Amino acid sequence: MKQPQISVLFFAHFLLMSSVLVNAQNLDSLLNNKRVYNSVNIGDLPLPKIDGLLDDEIWSLGEWQGDFTQQQPVGNVDGTEKTFVKVLYDHSSLFVAIICQDDEPHLIRDIFDRRDELSGDMAGIAIDSYYDKKTAFEFTLSASGQKIDLKHLGDYLWDFNWNAVWDGATSKNDTSWVAEMRIPFSQIRYTNREEHVWGMHVWRWINRKQEEDQWQYIPLQAPAMVYLFGELKGVKNIRESRQVEFLPYVLSSIEKPADAKVGISSDYTLDLTINPDFGQVEADPSVLNLTSFETFYEEKRSFFLEGNEIFDFELDGDIPYYSMRIGRELIILYRILWNIF
Repeated sequence: MKQPQISVLFFAHFLLMSSVLVNAQNLDSLLNNKRVYNSVNIGDLPLPKIDGLLDDEIWSLGEWQGDFTQQQPVGNVDGTEKTFVKVLYDHSSLFVAIICQDDEPHLIRDIFDRRDELSGDMAGIAIDSYYDKKTAFEFTLSASGQKIDLKHLGDYLWDFNWNAVWDGATSKNDTSWVAEMRIPFSQIRYTNREEHVWGMHVWRWINRKQEEDQWQYIPLQAPAMVYLFGELKGVKNIRESRQVEFLPYVLSSIEKPADAKVGISSDYTLDLTINPDFGQVEADPSVLNLTSFETFYEEKRSFFLEGNEIFDFELDGDIPYYSMRIGRELIILYRILWNIF
């Protein structure tokens, strides 16, 4: 009586191991056959007006790449609509254009929502500028022109609280909608070298079809994303990512608050804040807490969001480092020192 059970278990195990082997072979094939995009320097051409129209002279340069692959709802087949991407650069910025063709343009969902909300049709690009195959900076536009920016932190982990300073606009015509972006190099981090090789991922979401199309196909069952990105090459002799950024604000008193960001090198940045008020930050929601535990709030203060992934020590749901506890004692100490000196 036990022999049939053993046979069934053996057969199930065989099918499971065969599936694992096939998936491993597919991932190995993707790793060894990555798509490559060779970017072109715009030289002395005038900078484009970021309006989504692509009528500026720079867009006559470089190569349009298409052949996007559908990730969902059906994996590893051609997208139902054609998509094209072009990436150019100058000394200080990347310029990205994504053309999203559609046979039924009147059905394009251009829903305008709050920043970082995933709504309607969308298209975006993610750059692994450290080329560590773990982290990346993503810049996305919805068909309505709404911005979505985030950091990839590893195995399907994202930080939507990260907000960069970049330009993006969209337009719509009889055959497609178009996303145009300018991404300053000051908003990403990279090592200093003459020529760069970065990871690149370009994607498009067709809302009414619940379809995602990708320039470099990444299977849904892949254990992570960034290590399967394609490659962006040809970016040469760009600025070192050193920058000094001040964010002054005014209070109705004689106090002198300010935030600052000082680039020490292309991949190290010093963030500092003087007499922080954080009055310009989104307010925390009102919560009635009747428990014996403190209320958990998401961090919204830009000073504490920069590079916060290095403090991600999450252990079985516990968070040893909670930045929202920081601030009150520092402000009290500052006021004491201010009164003394």
